[in-house]
Amino acid sequence: MGLDMVAGWTEPQPKTEGNVVPIKKEPIEFNREFDWRKHSRLHNLMQTIWFCKTHEGTPVPADEEQVRDAVKGNDKLYIPEEQEDRAFLYRGLTASISTVIPEFNCENVQLDKTDIEIIRDFVEKGELPFCSDGMFWGHQFQEKQMKEYKDQDLEFCAKAIEWIQEGKEVYYSSWW
Repeated sequence: MGLDMVAGWTEPQPKTEGNVVPIKKEPIEFNREFDWRKHSRLHNLMQTIWFCKTHEGTPVPADEEQVRDAVKGNDKLYIPEEQEDRAFLYRGLTASISTVIPEFNCENVQLDKTDIEIIRDFVEKGELPFCSDGMFWGHQFQEKQMKEYKDQDLEFCAKAIEWIQEGKEVYYSSWW
C-alpha cells in the first residue's frame, strides 16, 4: 500500500480533428522507464502540473486569494510558456492546493519540455514543493526521499528531454 509512480514515453498520439474533445478519454499506454516509491514531493509537483493542464482556461474563484496570486491576478487559469512564470505558477498552486486531489489517482499527465526543465531545476536546488498530505505517500520522510531520489530524478529529466527531442511524448502516472 502506498504511493507508486512511473514515467516514460510513447509515440505521439493522434490529435482529434477540429479540436473536438472526445467524449470517452482513451487510456494511454506508455513505455515505463522510471519508477518511484513514496516520493511525495515529486508527486506533489506532478499533481499540480496535472491540475493546471486539466483546468487550463477555467475561471479562478474570486475568494481564492492564494490561487489568484499564483495566476498573477488573472480571472482564468492559463499555463505560461516562459519557464520562470510557469515555475512561479506551479510553486504557488502547489502551496494553495496543499492537499491530495483524489481525481489524480491513476491519471496520466503529459509533460512538455518546459515542465521537465522546471522539475529539473527544482530537483537540482532541492526545492521540490513540500507535501503536507497523502495517507501512505511517505510524506513523513519526504526530505530523505528527495535526497535519495535526486540522481534518479535528474536522470529522468535528462532522458525525458531526449525523448521529446526525438518527437516522443513524455508521461507520468501514479496510484495509491
